[in-house]
Amino acid sequence: MVAPWPEVRKVTDNHRGWVNAYPFARGDDPILRFNIVHVDSRLADKSEPVTTEEVRRVLTEILEMDLDFEEVRWASRYTDAMRLATRFRDGRVFLVGDSTRIHYPASGVGMNFCIQDAFNLGWKLAAVVQGHARPELLDSYELERRPVVEALLQSVAAQCAVQFDFSEGGIAFKRMFERDLMPLPDVNRRLALELNGLTTVYPTDPGSHRLAGRRVVDVEVQTAEGLTRVGEQLRGMEFLLLDLTGDDPYRTSKFGTAPVRVVSGVPSLCPDDLRGVGSLLIRPDGYVAWAEDGVGDPDRADAAVSRWLEVTR
Repeated sequence: MVAPWPEVRKVTDNHRGWVNAYPFARGDDPILRFNIVHVDSRLADKSEPVTTEEVRRVLTEILEMDLDFEEVRWASRYTDAMRLATRFRDGRVFLVGDSTRIHYPASGVGMNFCIQDAFNLGWKLAAVVQGHARPELLDSYELERRPVVEALLQSVAAQCAVQFDFSEGGIAFKRMFERDLMPLPDVNRRLALELNGLTTVYPTDPGSHRLAGRRVVDVEVQTAEGLTRVGEQLRGMEFLLLDLTGDDPYRTSKFGTAPVRVVSGVPSLCPDDLRGVGSLLIRPDGYVAWAEDGVGDPDRADAAVSRWLEVTR
């Protein structure tokens, strides 16, 4: 069927449930796709077939309008079940992405977390296989990613608690949240970071810099060679030792065959997070391994690199 409303994507909820509708195919064979959570039907067993009559009934109750369609081309039930693997590694076997967990598809954020899982493990595997790092580095994969996944499941549980509350009070809360809280920049940014899995800080040693374990800001840096970005410098899949003072204190630093790129410059527009920061050692996945305020010290930078990589002189 063709959508009988002007908007491309329609999201509706009331005391009978929630519907998300959007076109899945256009042209001579138009298909309209629905995601539906119905106050009663959501309790059905996952194996129970979805009938055209059920779809017609629940859509009528939630959308409060009759839809003119003859058949349901394809349908399945999904649940809000949540599972988390007891461990992410067993010897030479690693679980990554959706193989580590299942959850209700709230906000459709799964891909963001899967990509970060793969990136986190990927550069570590490459470093170990190529002899640039000790095998113990692979243990940090679960140490870093499990808390992120646990936070994701807590977020999904909270979203389900709100989305599945079809009571009068639940509907009132959703309307207030959408109207009064979501538009606030700080709230919107916090939710965006959470839904992208960027609020969890990776474990660091006691006394580490405040930026250690956090994702680096993709700041523009003016170097002697021209303007560049942190993200551009990380495309080589190396560690990035970044001097932000422009004094190039690491110009004579040697790291042998270890994959470390050294860049010196000054931020074109310095974000608040980087004010006063003189040096950053950034991992290939964009997280800060080490940072220091003021003028950089080559010996401390060398020690920071050696903590993660095997440096052969």
